[in-house]
Amino acid sequence: MTGLDHQSFTLTRDYKADHARVYDAWARPEAKRRWFAENPGKSHVELRHWEMDFRPGGTERGEFLVNGSEINYRGRYVICTRPGRLIYNYDMDADGEMLSASLVAVSMEEAKDGCRLTYTEHIVFIDGRDKLEYRVQGTEELLDKLGHLLVPA
Repeated sequence: MTGLDHQSFTLTRDYKADHARVYDAWARPEAKRRWFAENPGKSHVELRHWEMDFRPGGTERGEFLVNGSEINYRGRYVICTRPGRLIYNYDMDADGEMLSASLVAVSMEEAKDGCRLTYTEHIVFIDGRDKLEYRVQGTEELLDKLGHLLVPA
């Protein structure tokens, strides 16, 4: 047992969509599933289960198979203020071993050409089972997928 490692990071993205549309892509379960849970082109990631109840006190749950390991994601929404503020917490485990617990704040503000999203995550990594660099990389990929979803067809 190596203990608890407290970390945090902030990412910013500018999207060419208004902040209400960005919020909706986060709030609507079918939209969030597309950018957050589904992984087309990644044969090593299989979505097994996804459910989401977007409201203060509502929960979100995902089960994934990643490189043969069972990954579970469990979240709870604390604040959902349309069109631009979210606060939620989540934890993750791999094969029944807790990886981390996080508190996330997301703001979506009007910007000159659309929306500026700021994502801040405070994490406690447990017993060295995950690393900040992996979490940052994964979150960057998710926010990029969100951006692709927002591009008009």
